[in-house]
Amino acid sequence: MSNQPHVLRRYASGYLLYAGKLRRSQWKSADEIAAEQRRQLRELLRAAAQVPYYRSLGIGPDDELAKLPILRKDTVRARFNDFLNPRHPRRGVFEDHTSGSTGAPLRFLLTAEQKAYEMAFAIRFWRWAGYRTGDRIAAFRSYIPATPRDPLWKLDRRQQTLFFSVYDMTPAHLRRYVTEFNRYRPRFVRGYPTSIFAFAQFAAAEGLPVHSPHAVLTSSETLSPEMRAVIEKTLQCPVFDWWGTNERVVTACQCEQRGAYHVNAEGGILELVPVAPGLCRMIGTGLINHAMPLIRYDLGDLALPAAAPCPCGRGLPVIGGILGRSDDLIVTGDGKFIPPVRFYTLFETCDQIRRFQVVQTAPDAVTVRLVPARELTNLTGLRQKLQRFLGENVAIEFAIVDEIQPDPSGKVRTVIAHAPR
Repeated sequence: MSNQPHVLRRYASGYLLYAGKLRRSQWKSADEIAAEQRRQLRELLRAAAQVPYYRSLGIGPDDELAKLPILRKDTVRARFNDFLNPRHPRRGVFEDHTSGSTGAPLRFLLTAEQKAYEMAFAIRFWRWAGYRTGDRIAAFRSYIPATPRDPLWKLDRRQQTLFFSVYDMTPAHLRRYVTEFNRYRPRFVRGYPTSIFAFAQFAAAEGLPVHSPHAVLTSSETLSPEMRAVIEKTLQCPVFDWWGTNERVVTACQCEQRGAYHVNAEGGILELVPVAPGLCRMIGTGLINHAMPLIRYDLGDLALPAAAPCPCGRGLPVIGGILGRSDDLIVTGDGKFIPPVRFYTLFETCDQIRRFQVVQTAPDAVTVRLVPARELTNLTGLRQKLQRFLGENVAIEFAIVDEIQPDPSGKVRTVIAHAPR
């Protein structure tokens, strides 16, 4: 399998795809888009018939999607090889993994075509928010200082992006973040909702003036109404939200109306399966990735159906809102903000651990529950990494358990903040 393509190459290929196809297809009628999805689905099912897991189900190109079984992540995790298409060329295929937001990461394959579509959908989303190629961006994600001596922010000139570390959001550092943010004067801000919220909330509480960008683009976590309100009030600009999963099965995002979420239907089918009145489970089928097809895949998130079409006039399907999961933002005793995604990205590389749960028991104490995949003999390295972004004053206790218990709703919460604010 190949190495991951550089972000600028993905941007170039994605822009060509956007300019050549997606900019026009968004304005097709709902019927035209559905017809194209049916054609893509037939091709996907034809490829899936070569995959051991789907071959055992007797899948054929004319099968109705709703009659196929829902696929759970645990099945993919346990039977990874059974989901690989033996007839798909390995050139341009990349191995990736989930962020582990359910506490149990899994690996999967993506194709170069899938990567191009992923970037093209992102470009369309940015264009809806008013982005122009070359605009300066401040990003609250993707940068991890290797040591405490490394800078708290880093400028990538090729991407025109100033990356801020979300591992170091203490009050003293946030004050410096505001100064550097104002000096850079980004036209766009992108990143994790909890991190941008922490930045905006700090600036508002301290009465610090903040440069007003054109828009904020959030992704990777659930954007709560409270977060949106604080960010928009402090930065004095609109927030546009993106929803997706690392498996790239299907994505959705907000247009200039900033209400309903448009499903990027050219790349996937999203089904909303009712679980309670007005509440649906999100089930996705990726239409692009034939190397490792995921069909009727339980995405693990909850959504609200749309009450009406979006007034923008696009033919893309819409959903009313995304509830996501109920993970918490941890705030330590010294005021450091720890977004849930930080734990996900740490544990996704720990193959000794099958599941995890971080519970804040006091402002400066956490218990980390671990379900081992095999015998755990040394937790020193894990403790050091956790201490790195929790802070030296936070006491860390490990608990080896057989299973992580769900909460009363049946959901397994991965990060729980019990300490009073």
